Amino acid sequence: MLCSYEEIDRTGKGGIEMKKKNRNITIVAILILVLLLTPIRINLQDGVCYKALLYEVTQIKQSNLNENGYMSYTEGLEIKVLGKRIFRETLESGDESVKVNLSVKPQCQL
Repeated sequence: MLCSYEEIDRTGKGGIEMKKKNRNITIVAILILVLLLTPIRINLQDGVCYKALLYEVTQIKQSNLNENGYMSYTEGLEIKVLGKRIFRETLESGDESVKVNLSVKPQCQL
């Protein structure tokens, strides 16, 4: 037995509209995730920072001068999610072979 045009239109049209609506919601959700999770690289003086709207990852590479006049080097990683630090690990290594003489003042000639 054949169905009338109205019955076919009523049953078939709703299914197509739901599929289009679900597809549009999926596309919008993917675009929002891409915007929230895509990082921007920022070069810092003492490392590199990758910053997105939801998270931030910082690679720390820093040279320090100890109170004894020796150079030390700090290297590490810091991760923040929604502005809260969830991970930070740094390793400091001192280089005893490099000593900076702070008592010598630079000579300026005019």
